[in-house]
Amino acid sequence: MGWFSRWRSSRRFSGELRDADRLPNAQKVELASEMRELIRKCESIKQGPNSYEELMKLFQSHCEERQKLAYSGMSTGPDFKWLRHAIPESYLVAHLAADLTDRQKLSEVAHRDLVKWARSAAPGLGDSYTSGKPSEQVSLDTHRSITITPAQAARGCEVRVKTETGTKISLSIPKNTRSGRKLRVTGEGKKMGGRAGDLYVRVDIR
Repeated sequence: MGWFSRWRSSRRFSGELRDADRLPNAQKVELASEMRELIRKCESIKQGPNSYEELMKLFQSHCEERQKLAYSGMSTGPDFKWLRHAIPESYLVAHLAADLTDRQKLSEVAHRDLVKWARSAAPGLGDSYTSGKPSEQVSLDTHRSITITPAQAARGCEVRVKTETGTKISLSIPKNTRSGRKLRVTGEGKKMGGRAGDLYVRVDIR
Protein backbone atom coordinates (compact mmCIF):
# COMPACT_ATOMS: atom_id res chain seq x y z
CA MET A 1 0.00 0.00 0.00
CA GLY A 2 1.35 3.43 -0.97
CA TRP A 3 1.91 6.30 1.42
CA PHE A 4 -1.13 8.20 0.20
CA SER A 5 -3.47 5.18 0.39
CA ARG A 6 -2.13 4.24 3.80
CA TRP A 7 -2.69 7.72 5.20
CA ARG A 8 -6.20 8.05 3.80
CA SER A 9 -7.34 4.53 4.67
CA SER A 10 -6.11 4.62 8.27
CA ARG A 11 -7.73 7.99 9.09
CA ARG A 12 -5.59 7.90 12.21
CA PHE A 13 -4.61 11.54 12.29
CA SER A 14 -7.99 13.06 13.17
CA GLY A 15 -8.64 10.29 15.68
CA GLU A 16 -5.28 10.88 17.36
CA LEU A 17 -6.02 14.58 17.71
CA ARG A 18 -9.36 13.71 19.33
CA ASP A 19 -7.52 11.40 21.74
CA ALA A 20 -5.09 14.22 22.52
CA ASP A 21 -8.02 16.41 23.55
CA ARG A 22 -8.85 13.86 26.25
CA LEU A 23 -5.44 14.09 27.94
CA PRO A 24 -5.02 15.82 31.31
CA ASN A 25 -4.44 19.52 30.78
CA ALA A 26 -0.75 19.49 31.78
CA GLN A 27 0.01 16.68 29.32
CA LYS A 28 -2.04 18.39 26.62
CA VAL A 29 0.01 21.58 27.00
CA GLU A 30 3.28 19.64 26.87
CA LEU A 31 2.15 17.71 23.80
CA ALA A 32 1.03 20.93 22.11
CA SER A 33 4.46 22.42 22.74
CA GLU A 34 6.15 19.39 21.19
CA MET A 35 3.85 19.51 18.17
CA ARG A 36 4.60 23.20 17.63
CA GLU A 37 8.29 22.34 17.62
CA LEU A 38 7.61 19.50 15.16
CA ILE A 39 5.79 21.90 12.82
CA ARG A 40 8.66 24.38 13.00
CA LYS A 41 11.21 21.63 12.33
CA CYS A 42 9.27 20.25 9.34
CA GLU A 43 8.90 23.70 7.81
CA SER A 44 12.65 24.21 8.18
CA ILE A 45 13.46 20.82 6.66
CA LYS A 46 11.18 21.45 3.65
CA GLN A 47 13.26 24.49 2.77
CA GLY A 48 16.48 22.44 2.58
CA PRO A 49 17.99 20.54 -0.36
CA ASN A 50 17.37 17.03 1.05
CA SER A 51 13.89 17.55 2.43
CA TYR A 52 12.48 14.12 1.53
CA GLU A 53 15.41 12.24 3.09
CA GLU A 54 15.31 14.35 6.25
CA LEU A 55 11.55 14.01 6.62
CA MET A 56 11.90 10.25 6.14
CA LYS A 57 14.51 10.03 8.91
CA LEU A 58 12.26 11.98 11.26
CA PHE A 59 9.27 9.80 10.35
CA GLN A 60 11.22 6.59 10.93
CA SER A 61 12.37 7.70 14.38
CA HIS A 62 8.79 8.33 15.53
CA CYS A 63 7.54 5.17 13.83
CA GLU A 64 10.13 3.05 15.63
CA GLU A 65 9.23 4.54 19.02
CA ARG A 66 5.51 4.01 18.43
CA GLN A 67 6.12 0.41 17.40
CA LYS A 68 8.12 -0.21 20.58
CA LEU A 69 5.15 0.99 22.62
CA ALA A 70 2.78 -1.18 20.58
CA TYR A 71 4.94 -4.26 21.13
CA SER A 72 5.04 -3.54 24.86
CA GLY A 73 1.26 -3.89 24.98
CA MET A 74 0.41 -0.22 25.43
CA SER A 75 -3.07 0.72 24.26
CA THR A 76 -3.56 3.17 21.40
CA GLY A 77 -6.02 5.35 23.29
CA PRO A 78 -5.46 8.77 24.89
CA ASP A 79 -1.99 8.01 26.25
CA PHE A 80 0.65 10.75 26.25
CA LYS A 81 3.62 8.47 25.50
CA TRP A 82 1.79 6.93 22.56
CA LEU A 83 0.45 10.18 21.08
CA ARG A 84 3.78 12.05 21.22
CA HIS A 85 5.01 9.61 18.53
CA ALA A 86 1.77 8.57 16.81
CA ILE A 87 0.71 12.10 15.90
CA PRO A 88 4.10 13.05 14.38
CA GLU A 89 4.15 9.76 12.47
CA SER A 90 0.76 10.45 10.86
CA TYR A 91 1.66 14.09 10.24
CA LEU A 92 4.89 13.13 8.50
CA VAL A 93 3.16 10.44 6.44
CA ALA A 94 1.01 13.22 4.97
CA HIS A 95 4.09 15.22 3.99
CA LEU A 96 5.85 12.20 2.50
CA ALA A 97 2.70 11.18 0.62
CA ALA A 98 2.41 14.65 -0.83
CA ASP A 99 5.97 14.44 -2.14
CA LEU A 100 5.45 11.02 -3.72
CA THR A 101 2.01 11.61 -5.23
CA ASP A 102 2.27 15.30 -6.09
CA ARG A 103 -0.72 16.00 -3.86
CA GLN A 104 0.42 19.10 -2.01
CA LYS A 105 -3.05 19.59 -0.56
CA LEU A 106 -2.58 16.48 1.59
CA SER A 107 0.26 17.98 3.63
CA GLU A 108 -1.50 21.35 3.76
CA VAL A 109 -4.58 19.76 5.34
CA ALA A 110 -2.46 17.88 7.91
CA HIS A 111 -0.52 21.06 8.66
CA ARG A 112 -3.73 23.08 9.10
CA ASP A 113 -5.29 20.48 11.40
CA LEU A 114 -2.23 20.15 13.64
CA VAL A 115 -1.71 23.91 13.87
CA LYS A 116 -5.37 24.36 14.78
CA TRP A 117 -5.18 21.69 17.48
CA ALA A 118 -1.93 23.02 18.97
CA ARG A 119 -3.36 26.52 19.19
CA SER A 120 -6.58 25.39 20.85
CA ALA A 121 -4.84 22.97 23.24
CA ALA A 122 -2.42 25.56 24.59
CA PRO A 123 -3.31 29.08 23.40
CA GLY A 124 -0.91 30.71 25.85
CA LEU A 125 2.21 29.20 24.30
CA GLY A 126 2.39 31.46 21.28
CA ASP A 127 3.31 30.29 17.79
CA SER A 128 6.92 29.15 18.03
CA TYR A 129 6.73 27.65 14.55
CA THR A 130 5.96 31.02 12.96
CA SER A 131 8.36 33.15 14.96
CA GLY A 132 11.23 30.69 14.72
CA LYS A 133 11.84 31.09 18.44
CA PRO A 134 10.94 28.47 21.07
CA SER A 135 8.22 29.49 23.46
CA GLU A 136 9.53 30.93 26.68
CA GLN A 137 6.28 30.41 28.57
CA VAL A 138 6.77 26.68 29.19
CA SER A 139 9.64 26.17 31.61
CA LEU A 140 11.80 23.11 31.08
CA ASP A 141 13.97 23.86 34.11
CA THR A 142 14.32 21.34 36.94
CA HIS A 143 14.95 22.22 40.59
CA ARG A 144 16.76 20.11 43.17
CA SER A 145 18.15 20.75 46.63
CA ILE A 146 21.14 19.30 48.45
CA THR A 147 22.34 19.57 52.05
CA ILE A 148 25.99 19.99 53.04
CA THR A 149 27.80 20.72 56.29
CA PRO A 150 29.25 24.13 57.28
CA ALA A 151 32.76 22.66 56.87
CA GLN A 152 32.00 21.51 53.32
CA ALA A 153 30.57 24.92 52.47
CA ALA A 154 33.67 26.68 53.82
CA ARG A 155 36.27 24.63 51.93
CA GLY A 156 34.17 23.72 48.87
CA CYS A 157 33.34 20.18 47.84
CA GLU A 158 32.01 17.86 45.14
CA VAL A 159 28.51 16.38 45.40
CA ARG A 160 26.45 14.01 43.28
CA VAL A 161 23.12 15.28 41.97
CA LYS A 162 20.39 13.34 40.17
CA THR A 163 19.29 14.80 36.83
CA GLU A 164 15.89 14.70 35.15
CA THR A 165 16.85 11.48 33.33
CA GLY A 166 17.78 9.73 36.58
CA THR A 167 21.53 9.78 36.05
CA LYS A 168 23.84 11.36 38.61
CA ILE A 169 26.34 14.06 37.78
CA SER A 170 29.16 15.65 39.77
CA LEU A 171 28.59 19.23 40.92
CA SER A 172 31.29 21.49 42.34
CA ILE A 173 30.30 23.56 45.36
CA PRO A 174 32.48 26.71 45.49
CA LYS A 175 34.31 27.76 48.65
CA ASN A 176 32.41 29.89 51.14
CA THR A 177 29.03 29.02 49.65
CA ARG A 178 26.10 30.41 51.63
CA SER A 179 22.92 28.54 52.45
CA GLY A 180 20.20 29.11 49.88
CA ARG A 181 22.57 29.66 46.97
CA LYS A 182 21.41 28.18 43.65
CA LEU A 183 23.81 26.64 41.16
CA ARG A 184 22.86 26.11 37.53
CA VAL A 185 23.80 23.14 35.36
CA THR A 186 23.07 23.98 31.73
CA GLY A 187 21.13 21.50 29.63
CA GLU A 188 20.31 19.03 32.42
CA GLY A 189 16.65 19.98 32.85
CA LYS A 190 13.58 18.60 31.11
CA LYS A 191 13.79 17.91 27.39
CA MET A 192 10.99 18.67 24.95
CA GLY A 193 10.85 19.05 21.19
CA GLY A 194 14.60 19.30 20.73
CA ARG A 195 15.02 21.79 23.58
CA ALA A 196 16.47 21.27 27.04
CA GLY A 197 16.04 23.25 30.23
CA ASP A 198 18.59 23.79 32.98
CA LEU A 199 19.03 22.09 36.33
CA TYR A 200 19.02 24.43 39.35
CA VAL A 201 20.46 23.07 42.58
CA ARG A 202 19.75 24.84 45.86
CA VAL A 203 22.42 24.42 48.53
CA ASP A 204 21.24 24.12 52.13
CA ILE A 205 23.79 24.17 54.94
CA ARG A 206 23.09 22.29 58.19
